[in-house]
Amino acid sequence: MTVSNIGLASAVSDSFGKTATNIMKEIMHSEVIDDDKILKLIHKKCKDKDKILDSLQEYHIESDQRFKMDTVMNQFESDKQLINWAGLSPANNESAN
Repeated sequence: MTVSNIGLASAVSDSFGKTATNIMKEIMHSEVIDDDKILKLIHKKCKDKDKILDSLQEYHIESDQRFKMDTVMNQFESDKQLINWAGLSPANNESAN
């Protein structure tokens, strides 16, 4: 996202959260960002909506970047699946003894 001048990660609390995911899907399928569409995708409790809109200004995604980002986003059904695949999911290996 940095290569495409998208600073969304610094504007949201969870880069893999519902708001960020929905915004990235919108960006990936739109040539022009519509602020009204983006505002509808932002969670109601979000306090800094202007910061999110500002983080998307002047973005530019080349076709090869769009292909790479789309491929990466489609590899895993959820962030939990990615974390499990990477072996980062915490486990409790204690016995009851």
